Amino acid sequence: MNDFKNYKLNLKPDKIELDRDYKLNIINVNYLPKKAFIPINIINDQGRYGSCTSFSLSKILEYFSREEYKQELDVSKFFLYYNSRVADGTVFEDNGTSLKTALKTYNRNGACINELHPYIDENFSKKPSDLAYFDGKKRYKVRYEKVSNLNEALYALASGHPLYAGIKIYDSFYETGKDGLIPINSGNMNGLHAVVFNGYENLNNMLFNVKTKREIYGINSWSEDWGNKGCFKFNSDMWDDLVVDCWCLIPTDILVGEST
Repeated sequence: MNDFKNYKLNLKPDKIELDRDYKLNIINVNYLPKKAFIPINIINDQGRYGSCTSFSLSKILEYFSREEYKQELDVSKFFLYYNSRVADGTVFEDNGTSLKTALKTYNRNGACINELHPYIDENFSKKPSDLAYFDGKKRYKVRYEKVSNLNEALYALASGHPLYAGIKIYDSFYETGKDGLIPINSGNMNGLHAVVFNGYENLNNMLFNVKTKREIYGINSWSEDWGNKGCFKFNSDMWDDLVVDCWCLIPTDILVGEST
């Protein structure tokens, strides 16, 4: 049985760049469908490393590859994490990274298949091979747009776009049961953690506008022993106190190796 309190919480908050960050372009959020769900595969176990950014991003990339490009893909998590730490100047340290750094370095280097740089201890600080970097350039870039509030998040999910998010981990988070429902935030705030949001559902039969209470669906990277087989949900009223950073990810037709 995993002791989930031993998992590292070292997501770094994003640096706000108002003049450079793309903003999510909302057309109309007055009325939304009752439910939205994006079928992203369960995220695997990040284990003892603070690689939550890579695990979460990898599953979105694999979803895009399957749905948009009709290719099955098993992304190297250590390839993503290594290049993020190169950008941060912390190659030999397991100090995590930010969502934006992970996205920037992905669009620069891509992501090789796991076979070329597998998730084993000896590869943590080992530079990936030239072949791994060559393979990484075969991936497609992603467009990432800043999500600033719950309404924007709901609009993105209703539009079929997964969300790459950073959340606060309070003591109560460790009390998440097998139904996956995260309790209301309480206790100490222990750190930040990267996850994926992949849907929502209304909690009542009220008029389906943005004021309707909803549950947001997400996927964690602490194995299938945590929560509802690795998945979770939380009341949308918790958004402002739970979510620290959030990006809407959109696939493109531009290869990483191509200039724009």
